[in-house]
Amino acid sequence: MANQEYYKSEQYKKHLEWVFEGGVPIWERVGKQRVVSMAACIVDGHLIVGNRHFCPIMRNTINSLGIKYSPREGDQGFVDQWGVYMSREEAWVVAKAAGQIKEVFQEGVLFSECYL
Repeated sequence: MANQEYYKSEQYKKHLEWVFEGGVPIWERVGKQRVVSMAACIVDGHLIVGNRHFCPIMRNTINSLGIKYSPREGDQGFVDQWGVYMSREEAWVVAKAAGQIKEVFQEGVLFSECYL
């Protein structure tokens, strides 16, 4: 995986401590279904979110950070409603369990077009 800096950041570690407090995920603690919330990319160590991968929202955010990028660079995945980053494969499992999958492009791999 590219851009592992984000996963190593103290900011993300602190966020995960809250999400997985006491070793129990927040969705279990509050009794809510975990869902795929937004498309996400990790570009140059930054978590960038938008409604689709490299949509205008993502591109504007990346450009405002002054990052030079190609859509082939970085990790592409999704975040849940608590901001936890998931790979396309992890997000597929969550979306399937939540009944969010509307179309299948590749079994076991989520694309933003599949759940919107």
